[in-house]
Amino acid sequence: LASGDMTFFKTLGMTVLWTASNVVLHVAIGVFLALVLSQAKLRFKSLYRVLFIIPWAVPNYITALIWKGMFHPELGAINQLLHIEGFSWMNATWSAFLANLATNVWLGFPFMMVIALGGLTAIPKDLYEAAALDGAGSVRRFFSITLPLLMPTLAPAIVLGTGGTFNQFNV
Repeated sequence: LASGDMTFFKTLGMTVLWTASNVVLHVAIGVFLALVLSQAKLRFKSLYRVLFIIPWAVPNYITALIWKGMFHPELGAINQLLHIEGFSWMNATWSAFLANLATNVWLGFPFMMVIALGGLTAIPKDLYEAAALDGAGSVRRFFSITLPLLMPTLAPAIVLGTGGTFNQFNV
């Protein structure tokens, strides 16, 4: 293959990895937070919902600039948090990938969380009660009830999120 062909395949591979990594993390974090926020006994539930939706409400460009500052080699909060001095996240392929992944996951999980919260409200509570009476633990209930009944709600959001992330050039 010619050099240009290899560049194309490398770029395509990174784009596919970018999209898959983001969508998996968006869904996993979104569903996890939706499960936490759907707990009846959770105090300050409305406050948490508002706080978790803020990343979605802030324009992508502003968020990208904020995270760029957080990954600054000398003054960035990430290096200070990790106790690393002078590490430039954007100078190497994989560290830049991880920095941008963190930024885009911050932008994308609220959408999946809102979708999952909506889907969770449609699942009848008596299914969980019946499963608990049959001796199913929380993990079994999640994989036998929650996830299968949540997939019709999540599937279109995953398709939408995949297309949006594949075309995401702001970050």
